[in-house]
Amino acid sequence: MPTIYDLSDLERSLFIYQTGQSGWVQSKFYRNLNSLWANNQSLPLQMKPEKVNRQLELSNQ
Repeated sequence: MPTIYDLSDLERSLFIYQTGQSGWVQSKFYRNLNSLWANNQSLPLQMKPEKVNRQLELSNQ
């Protein structure tokens, strides 16, 4: 996984998977990031994204 770490601000770090999110050849996500990689693009590698799209709530019911 090619990654660029911004040591002055880790929230500005970047990454890309050449083949996609899945390392499994038969997965539908196997090549989903291939076009970004081929065009020398990357995705943000953030631990604290500004917008949270999902929230997991656990209960013991």
